[in-house]
Amino acid sequence: MKNYIFKDVLLIDTSTFEQNIEHAIRNGSKESTGCRAIKIDNADGLANHLGFNSSMLSLVDFYCYSNHLIQLIELTDLEDSIIECNLKYQEEVRIAEDNNNERLTSAQTKKIRKQVWKSVLLEFKSKWCGSIAVIERLYRKNEIYENNPDYKLLIICKNNTDILMLDILKTQLSGMMGSVNICNSERAENFIISV
Repeated sequence: MKNYIFKDVLLIDTSTFEQNIEHAIRNGSKESTGCRAIKIDNADGLANHLGFNSSMLSLVDFYCYSNHLIQLIELTDLEDSIIECNLKYQEEVRIAEDNNNERLTSAQTKKIRKQVWKSVLLEFKSKWCGSIAVIERLYRKNEIYENNPDYKLLIICKNNTDILMLDILKTQLSGMMGSVNICNSERAENFIISV
């Protein structure tokens, strides 16, 4: 790994953590985006080098940056979560309507939807906060004092995931995190910021 001495400070060269953005190999198949970014998570990632062990924080997989913009990138296969949350939502709405003997209002269905997706939202929120902590530590170690960098989240799903089914998740995450994009591996290069 390259380190640079600058004004008596040991700087960390993030280019040594650049890797291809690829989903974990599953059933012998590998799915790649054809893009590269800085690896944050796992033993070969930036977080470990900065002193965070794997049990300390939840982290996104990668990040990239351009000027004041930092894009956090999470690779995930949300297909099972989509199915599970949608089935649970339908069941909860049915039970509530049967108990009340009338259709639920949009406010009531919104509350149920939020509750059903809560565990997925909390996982992304934890990864969001943990990853920002890693980048902030990197900036302090490299003596980079950005004035309020703009963080954005990109969720890259496997190609077989129906992205339209994730609109509910995107809306809820955008409320917590600002700008959130969700795409498939094959369209990722259209969303990843250029460095």
